[in-house]
Amino acid sequence: PFGGKVGIGTTAPKAKLQVEEYGIDTTTTSSAATTQIAIHTFPAADFRSAKYTIQVTNTTDSTYHITEILMIHNGTTASITEYGTIFTGTAAEATFDADILTGNVRLLATPAAVDGMQFKVVCHSITV
Repeated sequence: PFGGKVGIGTTAPKAKLQVEEYGIDTTTTSSAATTQIAIHTFPAADFRSAKYTIQVTNTTDSTYHITEILMIHNGTTASITEYGTIFTGTAAEATFDADILTGNVRLLATPAAVDGMQFKVVCHSITV
């Protein structure tokens, strides 16, 4: 009844799993270009801040990259800080940014190469 969403302590969940004021969401996105892409999105009106864990798999050369990002927004501007980054190759597989477009907060990734890249994201978010 909630589009595949489950709520605990809420009758209208806004994430795949929402426990009272907190949402947990997962996404997988693939790319084979060096253009910036959105790898996770949520409504700015629903969630104020988020902690992301991102795993990047370079499917061309079997190298890996994991990082954590904290994000917060004020309704018009999203700010992030990246920390805890580690990778198995000689350089990071992607860079990250965030913005707000048409009322949605977007976590953006720019792959470092035209290799096949797979982004797996776990997002823990806190409601507005």
